[in-house]
Amino acid sequence: MNQTLKQILLVALFGVIAYLTILFVISTGAILLVLIVIGLGLYGAYELWEKYAKLELMKKEENFDTLKPENGETKC
Repeated sequence: MNQTLKQILLVALFGVIAYLTILFVISTGAILLVLIVIGLGLYGAYELWEKYAKLELMKKEENFDTLKPENGETKC
């Protein structure tokens, strides 16, 4: 009886360890997948900004050199 109980507990313990290992590997993979998707999304947004939005804002930007006072004058 004592030997059988030891074997059952040993198998159960190894089962729990295997379950936790598999759960850890799957959760780590899921987190890495989510981080990769977020990173690619940010990279895509940056590329779209560089390609389209930045150029449109630069077209509408005022020329700040004309707004600066000449000869060190200050406007109040």
